[in-house]
This record gives sequence, structure tokens and C-alpha cells, in this order.
Amino acid sequence: MGYEIKIKYHPQKKDNEFGYDTSTTEEKVIKLGKKNQDIEEKDLALFILKQLSRRDVFVVDAEATILVKKTVKIKHTKDSIVIGTMKYKINEMDPSTFDQTIIEDDKPEIKKPAPVQTKPRIIKREYFGPEQVYSDMLSKRFGLTYGRIYNITKETKDTYVLINDRGQEIRVPLEHFTASNPINELTVTRAQPKLMYEDSYPAEMPILRR
Repeated sequence: MGYEIKIKYHPQKKDNEFGYDTSTTEEKVIKLGKKNQDIEEKDLALFILKQLSRRDVFVVDAEATILVKKTVKIKHTKDSIVIGTMKYKINEMDPSTFDQTIIEDDKPEIKKPAPVQTKPRIIKREYFGPEQVYSDMLSKRFGLTYGRIYNITKETKDTYVLINDRGQEIRVPLEHFTASNPINELTVTRAQPKLMYEDSYPAEMPILRR
């Protein structure tokens, strides 16, 4: 048969103070084995001794309930642990020999506050627009899309910090970004040079002597 042990303890003081908060008593229920599992009372005594030896909490009381709902009173003195009618000498037991696998949980529950997820602060938004000749190579290197606008979260002397298309935080030279969309920029074409007589009529063409 298994046991359900109720442990009463004083937690450690907060803010790394030395000692225990004796003004607060907390409880923890720990299951030792299962209904169809035969747990000897000596193992129960070893478990209680192990709890009394802890330094992270100060155990002040313990009570065991057999998993068939039969309560067994536990008492501990300076030299022994009494479980029901059985008495176990502390100096005859070694808590390190206790079989840890027969318990489900050996630590009081400590509720940790859920981590607060904060979104990075956006300082500016700019387009990824490196020189056209290098755009394919840099897009693959940084995981960015040419002509797409990105949220800039940090800026150093010569780099931007942002999240790329792969969800990674990266640093990119700021020279590869522009405030305007490079795709929409008009391409200025140079005027082609004209021949000397390109706009002349045939009558104005000089007569070449044969």
C-alpha cells in the first residue's frame, strides 16, 4: 500500500535573508507509492527523516494517510520517528538510502510568476534596399526581402537591429536601408547622344563629291 503524506513547513525568508519565516506555515501533499504498491513503514520513516534534513524548508509536522484512506499519525523526537505503533531510531537510519523513485514529488510547490513578455520598442521603419547588383546575395545572407519595410528596434553607429523574415534578431549595416521604397523609385535614363545630322532633312544633308 502507498501513502499520502501531508508536510507542514516554514518557508525560507524572502530576499535571501538567513533563516525561515516562522510566521508562515505552508502545506505540501506528497504521494509515496500507489494503492497497489507495497511501501514499507521503514521507507516512510526514511522519507520523513529526509524531509527533516532539508535546508530549503523547515519541516514542523507530518501526517501520513494510507491510500486506502487510513490515517497514520507521525511523531518525531530528537532521537526517533514514530509511525503508528512503530518506532524507528534516527541513528540507525540513513536518509541517503531512501528510494527516490517511489515518490511523485519531493519538493514543495513554489509558484513562480509568469514571465512578462514585452515587445521590443520600434524606433523607426525603413525599407531594405541595397544596391541592385548585390540585392539577391544580401537578401539570402540576411533573410530579408528587397523593397520590404522592416521595424528597426536598435541603432548603432553603423548597423540596425531588426527581426528578419526567419524570425531571427539580426544586425544589418544601415547602408542597406532607405526611407523610401526602392521598387517605386523612378529610374532616370540618360539621353542618348544624337548624330550630327539625325534631325536634318535630306535636302540639308551635305552633298558629298564623288
